[in-house]
Amino acid sequence: MAILTQSENNYITYLAWYGNCLDVECNDFDLDTHSDIIEICYEWTSSGFPRKWQSGSPAFAQKFTSLKCGHCYFITLRPGNQSVNAPNLTISHFSDEQYGYVMSDCNNSGQVDTKLLSQSGSNYITLLGWYGTCNESECVDFNLDEHLDVFEIVYQWNESGFPRKWQSGSPAFAQKFTELECGHAYFITLKTGPEKITIPNFSVSSFDDGNYGVIADECDIVTPTPTPSPTPTPSPTPTPTPFDCCKELTETSTVVDGTLLDKNSVSGNASEDGTLCWNTFIGTALPQSFLCPFEVEDFSKGGISLTISSPLNSSNNIFRFLAGNGNCYEVNLDPNVQFNVMQLIGVENI
Repeated sequence: MAILTQSENNYITYLAWYGNCLDVECNDFDLDTHSDIIEICYEWTSSGFPRKWQSGSPAFAQKFTSLKCGHCYFITLRPGNQSVNAPNLTISHFSDEQYGYVMSDCNNSGQVDTKLLSQSGSNYITLLGWYGTCNESECVDFNLDEHLDVFEIVYQWNESGFPRKWQSGSPAFAQKFTELECGHAYFITLKTGPEKITIPNFSVSSFDDGNYGVIADECDIVTPTPTPSPTPTPSPTPTPTPFDCCKELTETSTVVDGTLLDKNSVSGNASEDGTLCWNTFIGTALPQSFLCPFEVEDFSKGGISLTISSPLNSSNNIFRFLAGNGNCYEVNLDPNVQFNVMQLIGVENI
């Protein structure tokens, strides 16, 4: 069982697998009865296209209305102060903890299918899956850097509901991880192209009929101990420093030891510490990633990598970064370019 807990000020996103061996019977989990807590829930088809349930949408727009046993889900909660118990749900976070393995059933009576992942010549393919199965082969970490031609981006979410990513071609400082680790769920997008790959011990869950297995703590234990319920902590709210660089922008957050403090649907990391500022985001959306080098595209002067999980528009696409030496950089984010170069617009006294 997992407890899904809202945050007072932020949308919280989880990657989770529905179906484990903790309860004798796995019943569908109705989403409509929790529309005051859950904002949106996604699955992806076997061809890599999204299917969703969204709170408040008319019935004809809902592609499903319940969590089904043996499937992996992308779940976003509304801001608030409520919680909901979800029996049979196992949440995977970006952390050092291991969250279990996929079995065919609670008796481990068969092999878990490991799907051939195929790129498309015309579309980016997105999928959800769990790394770590109870098949015969040993589960070892899978290196993403060795497959830059296949994978475009891979996401996890931390316990506070903010994304952490590996992205093909990103500089080393921007990579929050470089391997698929056993016992974790992942959101993966493949590049366009002709490549195919099978990842041993990776179980893909699709918006299709069928049951893709259950989560167990150990492969040789039929009834595992429950996965500890997550206790999300509020995102740190830094004290804004009244630099002119951030004048008229409504949100600020700081980069500490290269990592941006999660805030208002914005996550990231940078080549140096400093202050990031932008206008407030409203609502939730699938994450978009931006590589923002300072002044030149090759990152020779440093830069910042951003992930935004809210709709981007002309009211909120200006970002500024105040470096420790007082340099103030600005960019107008464009999702259609590879590099969003931040230009030096001034130097502030610190």
